[in-house]
Amino acid sequence: MLDTCSNCTITNCTVTDCYQGIYILGSSYCQIFNNSIKENFEYGVSILSAYEMAEFNTIYHNSFIDNNPTGLSQASDYGTSNSWYNLVLAQGNYWSDWNQISVYPIAGSANASDIYPLADPPV
Repeated sequence: MLDTCSNCTITNCTVTDCYQGIYILGSSYCQIFNNSIKENFEYGVSILSAYEMAEFNTIYHNSFIDNNPTGLSQASDYGTSNSWYNLVLAQGNYWSDWNQISVYPIAGSANASDIYPLADPPV
């Protein structure tokens, strides 16, 4: 859990069989990349704003596999201006339930999406 952090990085981790995978609360300018996030009961990554705004976080090159099996998305975003892809690389994340037709929708009030979902797992 990242709680009111700034400029942090989570990379090269495996997050599996948790209730929530990576939980970001009121944290900003963090980068989450090159992680395997799989088989978590709820979201693989969940971004929430509370007493501090969760904004300008970047999530890319992660493998999201079978998280939130009863939901419509493997991640949620209730912050603002978070990116679910790397704009310079034009690459996002791998989603095991992606239909490979359009963008991958992220649940939550931010109306976010991964506009560059990957066809193959990066990790």
